[in-house]
Amino acid sequence: MTSPKDTNDADEPDEVWQRFASEHADDLDEVSRSRQARRFERHAKRQEKERLLSVDELDDDAFAGGGPSAGHGPRDFQGSSWLDTDAVMDEGSDFTPPNPRLGHLDAVKVVFWALLVVGVLGIIATALVPRMAGMLATVFGLCALVGAAGLIIQHRGHSQTRSDYFDDGSRV
Repeated sequence: MTSPKDTNDADEPDEVWQRFASEHADDLDEVSRSRQARRFERHAKRQEKERLLSVDELDDDAFAGGGPSAGHGPRDFQGSSWLDTDAVMDEGSDFTPPNPRLGHLDAVKVVFWALLVVGVLGIIATALVPRMAGMLATVFGLCALVGAAGLIIQHRGHSQTRSDYFDDGSRV
């Protein structure tokens, strides 16, 4: 076996490869007879059999509409920009703006939400007052539990929100 110091820099790459192959012939034979090598050979043969699509087989229309004279480039758009929102809205499109009204708020739900929020924030703030932590944690914990329980009890499920037999509950 030769060391890297023994190899001459002037040696041809083919000679270096031949020398390496002869020195490690038994290892290379073992690798070539391995199961992974056979799987790789089968895979390579299968890949050779598959017909690949060539760029030459595609017509010019497949590439951005047939060349620079076709007028289909990225800067050839003649429609309206998203910056022209007012002009587009004035053209009479069928866009309907969203309705931001919340509608009737149920006072009981608002109280339960307030109890839940105050309870959670109070429990977090209790960490800042260690002397009164026991009492404050009890009060705020009860607020959070009452708020959460009230919201859960008031929640109308899927079966109560259906308007007819075929309504599956999906809302847009």
